[in-house]
Amino acid sequence: MVGGEQKMKLPTIALISVGICLLFLFSIVPSASVNAYSSATSTWKGSVAVGPQPLYAAYDPVNKLVYVTDSGSDRLSLITSGSSPTVLSETPVVGSAPWGVTFTGSACGNEVAVANSGSGSVSFVSSSKPYNVVATVSVPSVTSSPTSVPYGVAYAVGYVYVADGAGQIDIINCSTNTLADVVGPLTPLSSLVSAYYDSMHKIVYFGDDGASVIWYYDLSGKEPSCAPPNPCAIQVNEGNIFDEPGTFTLDRANGLVYVTDSLANSVRAIALYKHQPYLEAVQYGAYNSTELYQPVGIVFNPHNNEVYVANNGGPYEVTEVCVAMHSSSCPSGGYNEYTNGAAEGFGIVNDPANGYLYVTNENSGSVSFLS
Repeated sequence: MVGGEQKMKLPTIALISVGICLLFLFSIVPSASVNAYSSATSTWKGSVAVGPQPLYAAYDPVNKLVYVTDSGSDRLSLITSGSSPTVLSETPVVGSAPWGVTFTGSACGNEVAVANSGSGSVSFVSSSKPYNVVATVSVPSVTSSPTSVPYGVAYAVGYVYVADGAGQIDIINCSTNTLADVVGPLTPLSSLVSAYYDSMHKIVYFGDDGASVIWYYDLSGKEPSCAPPNPCAIQVNEGNIFDEPGTFTLDRANGLVYVTDSLANSVRAIALYKHQPYLEAVQYGAYNSTELYQPVGIVFNPHNNEVYVANNGGPYEVTEVCVAMHSSSCPSGGYNEYTNGAAEGFGIVNDPANGYLYVTNENSGSVSFLS
């Protein structure tokens, strides 16, 4: 919380949770499977120029738009849906070094929330013309860092949850665009970089690459001890502790959440056991990590029930992988790799309206389309 003693108790709670997690035995965890992998390849459909250093993207199902944070110009690019996506002329100026972006919902006026990592704030942008910034919420730092560093944002049930690089979680009431709470420091090493809402199970996840931990809030009421403002550390199965947790995606077909680990060149899965999330190793491709190259963005494509990963290094911008847990359902060579020049992939989002995957190219200032 902002002030008070609650925040000082969180590291102790978290460390106890991690200790309990390490005792979680595989023998009591049910196995899971995924849909069959298809060897059919996707194709590039084109690309559009946006601002410098595009990082993350979010889809707006109401207005059929894709929003891209242009970190190098402090702006937000808007891309139309359809068979020939185009960039709108409106590019609203947000805060300094925008990073994560999310579409909210009707409870929050269908606004777009943007995390400004360089100015310690979150901007709220109108999703209708003229697409202007309607509010900016400043976030204080409650750690030893001089300023807050908002990186990831996720919308859930009237609130925007912010993964903050200063080692804290910021909670914003987006119906009033006011700061509701700041929770932290989570641990002395914490640096939160990503946030994601699993709407299927009503859980908000946070990637903490400083402490190599995934935190979560349970909004379902099934695990009240992990409801805001008290985050819990995720269950760890088979000793699969993260190196550098990145971004998340929900696989509705199998009830799993996948998350990238950039430092380990891998993807992990989060499953639920009695509603408590635990971390699992997964098998993909030829059962090793040579198909992934500093993976950052990840998205599950419901059109073919497969997982696409944006690589920020190596020769391939995107890797389409077969993902499975404790099974041999992935064929040898069960992956496809795609390159679209020398660009480096960063964020990736699915547009269900046209079936395209939008991939941000950090170094070339463009967004490519894969289908």
